[in-house]
Amino acid sequence: MLRTRFLVMAACVTIMFVPSAYGAFSMNYLDFNGTTVDYLAVTESNTGATALFGAPAVSGDLLDFDPIGFVASSSGAAVITDGQLNFMVMSKANSTPIDKLVFNESGDFTLAGLGAAIAKATVGMAVKINVLEVNGVADFNAGPVMSMIVTPNANGEFELPADAGTAVPWTGHLTYDVSAIKKGATKVEVVLDNTLTAAAADGGSARIAKKDFSGLTVTTPEPSSASLLVLLTLAGSGLARRRLQAA
Repeated sequence: MLRTRFLVMAACVTIMFVPSAYGAFSMNYLDFNGTTVDYLAVTESNTGATALFGAPAVSGDLLDFDPIGFVASSSGAAVITDGQLNFMVMSKANSTPIDKLVFNESGDFTLAGLGAAIAKATVGMAVKINVLEVNGVADFNAGPVMSMIVTPNANGEFELPADAGTAVPWTGHLTYDVSAIKKGATKVEVVLDNTLTAAAADGGSARIAKKDFSGLTVTTPEPSSASLLVLLTLAGSGLARRRLQAA
């Protein structure tokens, strides 16, 4: 993603740093305006000392992060890098429901070693969405936790010798059906946990990095069969009237 978008958004937003106990990092990037939705109180947190996702940018309804340093690397003991995002998505029009949230991310991994070397890297994303408002009225409905599907390995696990390679790209995808929680949702809460792990032994080396993350809001649900029937009936009636008038 273009870094210029980050610079523009950073210049427009006052970033709030919220210190936490035990050296944990927490950053509230405040609110971002999309085309049909607003992203509210976008906050990231982790147990380290610096940001992993970094400040987001918005283009249309796309909330985009370009992580720097979101990496797990090991030549021995297991290393875990974990970051969390919390934010709300609110429709600009109470008559336009939030139908789905589509999450995409990508990065690469490196696994190396000779002979009996051991190396493994994993990536995982768990997302929970709660509906907060329906048609602009407070109405809490809890959604399930869903997990990202990864390519090339659907479970997000890469291991020697089968996955040996340098800077091998991976991608992750999740479509979360908000309408399955509650139809007509106009404000939702998103809690997202992203984890990278790397572990190696006997001369092996493992590294995995996250380099892009985005969440796209699909705000227009497909029309129901009943609605389509009504539209077709109305269209047919209009056409019939025009023919009668022409005759």
